[in-house]
Amino acid sequence: IILAGHSMGGMGAWNIAARHPTRFAGLAVIAGRADYYFWKNTSLKDLPSYKRQWIDAAFAYGQVTNLTNLPILCAHGAKDQLIPVEEGRHIVAALKPIHRRLRYMEFPQGDHWIQEEFFGQPDTRQWLQTLPASPAGAPQHLRRVFYGELLVGQPGCAAGVKTQHHLPGGGQVGAHP
Repeated sequence: IILAGHSMGGMGAWNIAARHPTRFAGLAVIAGRADYYFWKNTSLKDLPSYKRQWIDAAFAYGQVTNLTNLPILCAHGAKDQLIPVEEGRHIVAALKPIHRRLRYMEFPQGDHWIQEEFFGQPDTRQWLQTLPASPAGAPQHLRRVFYGELLVGQPGCAAGVKTQHHLPGGGQVGAHP
């Protein structure tokens, strides 16, 4: 499972990965922020404790050490006017000293909407192909699945949804109530 997000989804991806790094084979973030204090140019000392607790729960920056062993691909457009490129550079600068599998891509002419450029890069495809089939510490039933395919029979399948999917290697999964 690769956790990925763009913009606000990128913020969520940073946050989820920082709290559950062993559940994912990799993390890909496009134009996502991870540090409230950097974003708002404030200090935690300037805020009441109840607000600090909420912020620290919603942003990943305070837990970057949890990401040390998770492969990360972070990308940002240099001309992003919604989430400035400095946001991406900031989290990357915090991770670089402790992270050996971090990749950062900056698109000099890119704005906030760089998804096509990101996924069109040979480096992105190469990074995806080098990820492990399952993350360290993942349950044995998790295996690599591909877009358009589904592992059925696992917890979380929506009730009332019937699916018919083919799994890698030719296996087929029948209707799932």
